[in-house]
Amino acid sequence: MKYNTACKKKFNKTACALLFCALAFFSLLSTPARAAIIQGNGAVFGGEISSLAYIVINAETGQTLYAENENTRMYPASVTKLLTLALAMEKCQGDYTATVTATEECVVRDYTLSHIAIQPGEVFSLEQLFYAAQLMSANDAANALAIYVGGNLQGFEEIANAKLTALGCTGSYFTNPSGIPDQGHYTTAADIARIAQYALSVPGMAALMGAVEYTIPPTNLQSESRLLGTSNLMVVTSKYYYEGVIGGKDGWTQEAGHTLVTVAEQGGQTLICVVLGAEHKYADYKDAHALLNAAFGNFEVLPMEISCGGQTVPVTAAAGPVGTITITGGSFTMLSVPKGTAATGITATYNIAASYEDGAAINPTVSYTLAGEDEPFCTVPLAYTIAASAGGATAANATAANATPLPAGEDGSTPTISQGAETALKAATATLVLLAFAYAQATGAAMRKNAKRRHRLNPGAPKNN
Repeated sequence: MKYNTACKKKFNKTACALLFCALAFFSLLSTPARAAIIQGNGAVFGGEISSLAYIVINAETGQTLYAENENTRMYPASVTKLLTLALAMEKCQGDYTATVTATEECVVRDYTLSHIAIQPGEVFSLEQLFYAAQLMSANDAANALAIYVGGNLQGFEEIANAKLTALGCTGSYFTNPSGIPDQGHYTTAADIARIAQYALSVPGMAALMGAVEYTIPPTNLQSESRLLGTSNLMVVTSKYYYEGVIGGKDGWTQEAGHTLVTVAEQGGQTLICVVLGAEHKYADYKDAHALLNAAFGNFEVLPMEISCGGQTVPVTAAAGPVGTITITGGSFTMLSVPKGTAATGITATYNIAASYEDGAAINPTVSYTLAGEDEPFCTVPLAYTIAASAGGATAANATAANATPLPAGEDGSTPTISQGAETALKAATATLVLLAFAYAQATGAAMRKNAKRRHRLNPGAPKNN
């Protein structure tokens, strides 16, 4: 079966989606690159960052080093697939040879979207679907993985959003496994960073995120091999390759702009960088380089030993004690601190209750504060074990033990549109909307030309998302 390379641009977006695009994208994206003063725990970097939202976090602790508009809700495009891939990989527990038979629900009929021409009844291994979704950003492969996870796409939506809630992604809701534009499908830079943290915790995901090529051999319905290659220039030899890169995921739709997640390690410090709403393909790379260079240049990793290991705390119910938890000892928190900071200049405060109520959340944490500062720059969960059966506490423990650490300053509350963005929305007028339509028409041809160029360079390459 030959790939259908026809470019059938559809202009049937709803009025609400157009308004969202006009206000959020035109009012910010079409302006020249703005000077951003990025601050992070004492380190200051001045640079040109054009992406609408970004965040850099420590991959282990979740502490925020640099961020702007990180809680503003935006379209994610294909970085959505990080959650789809992680959920499927977590479910298979390393059995990548397990097979999946594609159903009609997997098939992509809009050939302007990324796909590998999956047909109903075609059989793939999970490994083949993993690489197709990661490297080619194939929406049909993502659909197949989603159905593997949830039984059907509706079931996947429920599981995916339950996972988002468990991760503390209060600014996100996913309606599909691929990031195809939908008014109800949105996220924030901070939430995508949490998703990336979760993905890195799943065995096999880091290697997949760093993959550059793969071949799917002929299948029961396809006589030709499918040659897959990444479009992420951060992970291949190119002008935009990043030293120490572990992997990442890129995405693009006209509504979302360019989106990029990059994981990199230098000097024992692993960082996650997320940029959303970059104005062109290379702007996301440039912004990621600038942000990661600033983070690695200004921060270093400092191991801080957990000194409360072995502490036992009772879990009680109305009738009395029902069990205990014990804080895990012998572990370290790998903090990102301004270069030159000594451990003696950091105060650790352990937030452990005298007792926990059976059935309630069990959430002991440790907070770190720099000398001379009033507020902690990082708070992370403490690992612990159940020393005896605690009924409902066991379920609470499972949730808390697997929770992704929140960046400093996050309290788990639902984020709202940033003050600047809210002001811009209130001030938007009909004139802005009309200009946005004109802008979309002027830039649409250029975007399509760029997509066609990518397709010519790699005949199997996706042209959208």
